Amino acid sequence: MSDEVSVIETLASLAQQIRTIIGVIGVLLGSSIGAFAISRRVKDNFIRDALDQIEEHDRHVHANAIRILERYGKIGDNVIVIPIEDGETLLQECNSLLNESLNASSRVANLAFLLKWLVQKTLRLHRHYYNSTKISVNILSITLHAIDRILLFTSRRAAYPSFINLLFATKRVRLYNPQIRQFVTHHWFKTFRFVNIGVHFSPLYAEAVSLQNEVNSLRDPVLSLAFYRVVQSPLTISVILALNNIYFPPIIQSGRFDTKLNDYWHLALVAFHIDHQIGSDSKKIVTFYYSTDREGLGIAEQTVAALKLEDARDGFLVKTDSILSGVKFRFERQGIISTRVEWENLQQYTKIRIRKFRKRLRKEKRRVRRESA
Repeated sequence: MSDEVSVIETLASLAQQIRTIIGVIGVLLGSSIGAFAISRRVKDNFIRDALDQIEEHDRHVHANAIRILERYGKIGDNVIVIPIEDGETLLQECNSLLNESLNASSRVANLAFLLKWLVQKTLRLHRHYYNSTKISVNILSITLHAIDRILLFTSRRAAYPSFINLLFATKRVRLYNPQIRQFVTHHWFKTFRFVNIGVHFSPLYAEAVSLQNEVNSLRDPVLSLAFYRVVQSPLTISVILALNNIYFPPIIQSGRFDTKLNDYWHLALVAFHIDHQIGSDSKKIVTFYYSTDREGLGIAEQTVAALKLEDARDGFLVKTDSILSGVKFRFERQGIISTRVEWENLQQYTKIRIRKFRKRLRKEKRRVRRESA
């Protein structure tokens, strides 16, 4: 009888312990669910408020963009040049648009950033380097193209994240490159995935490539040079080359120290145009426009002849590879030189390099994506 009582007491004690454990688990589970619900509610409210603010700023940018469109939309139909003072007024308009867009969606801010700096760099080239009193109406054409894209993006409401996406609403943003990060602390911060405001620019940003294509189609080397001064990378024009199934070095550099120029020289591709030469022997010609890869305009007419092209190397794809034989540069204007290549020769040159060229661009895209993740 005593053994039965002992077993009953043991079972009762075990049941009590189980109830205690279940109670603790329930409390912990309830706390976790409550904390998750609170966290989700906080994220939900923050993201909703942030998206509402972005939409409000987008509406202000939209209204400003319409004013610019109405002011400059028909000017280009009647003139081919405009006074540089009108360009200064346009720059003020673009600067105001950029300031308003800094709290708008990133696509809008990036376009406003590109447009403002493109107009400013173009004016600087004309005023300080070419002493021009007038500038090409192409600056209005590219402005209206960018404004059209801004109006498209500001007329669409940002999609609100789903319930599942809210579980992963934050992301870690790394600062600096891996070489620096291994030695320093506080090299990252957290932000919300769905709240993208301000300028997040890269030379492979889709709208930068679209704007580059539009600039290139205007056949204005000075505008193309100004655009290169903004993006400061050969990657943007390289994408346009790849889309046209063409390869010619986006960067050409000297293979050895040039004693006449007292420097290693570098040339950056800023534009290219495809033409059909009319005559008895009709040929397809591609003209490539280059400038220095630095901010200054170091290429003057007398320095073109000093460039030792037999020592020139491809500075982008294969740095030991010489450029196409027989290439000669021609002075266009201060800071810009050009070379003309027949289509057949260019196709032969492209054929053995285009696959490696596309592979390099995809590699650069992955690199940029990692750095911005």
